[in-house]
Amino acid sequence: MASALFFTCLTCSMFLLTIPCYVANQKVTLSLYYDSLSTSCATFIVKNLAKIFDDDLITILNLRLVPCGDAYANKSNNSTAFCQVYINHFFLPTSLVQIFCNIIYEIISDAIVLPSVQIPQHKPDGCKLDSLEACAIDVMHDVNKHFALIYCIEFLAIEGRHKEWETCFSSLGLPKKPTLNCYNSSNATKLEQNYGNQTMHLNPPLKFVPWLVLNDQPIGNDYENFAGYVCKAYKGNIVPMACQSVHLKQKTE
Repeated sequence: MASALFFTCLTCSMFLLTIPCYVANQKVTLSLYYDSLSTSCATFIVKNLAKIFDDDLITILNLRLVPCGDAYANKSNNSTAFCQVYINHFFLPTSLVQIFCNIIYEIISDAIVLPSVQIPQHKPDGCKLDSLEACAIDVMHDVNKHFALIYCIEFLAIEGRHKEWETCFSSLGLPKKPTLNCYNSSNATKLEQNYGNQTMHLNPPLKFVPWLVLNDQPIGNDYENFAGYVCKAYKGNIVPMACQSVHLKQKTE
């Protein structure tokens, strides 16, 4: 029993280095569902979410980034990702996408009951960046690396310079080829399909972006104050300094 526990903690420490094993096991999961070209999403990522890497809040978090947001789901649980998933990688103009979707809808609607088709708001650039960021997450398993890239892209998006996304790789010293190989392959579509399915099956459903889910529970409109929710949900014995400052702030308000 003791040897098994030792092996578990040894394995854990190999991957988490400075994070104690028992702390890692008590982490809370924070999932961000977002649209890469949504101004509110980009602003939240750059000005709010990035702070978890400046303090020690990241040490108690499993951060999941889901780049598809309301491009794949609307306010109804019956949303569909059919058209977006299977044709977004061709980057067709929105008007042609709508025509294609309507034709397919007419063909199969007699046999299958489908909801109305919703086209991504920022097509084609938004879908391109969603796919690119999905590939970065898939290729760069280190959250510090893929978040740094996404931060850079979203920063450019805020400034209206999202077409310069390739410069982020060189400025951060990150290899570009693995992510672009994924981006230019069918794997990008598969990743977006998976994210689309996750988004559509959220319960309660996604209502807007950015949409934050903490341990399967949505934070809702108060997403900018997510740190307080994270600290409250964390049940570990070692309280991060970030949570101590959050508690002090709440007491003084």
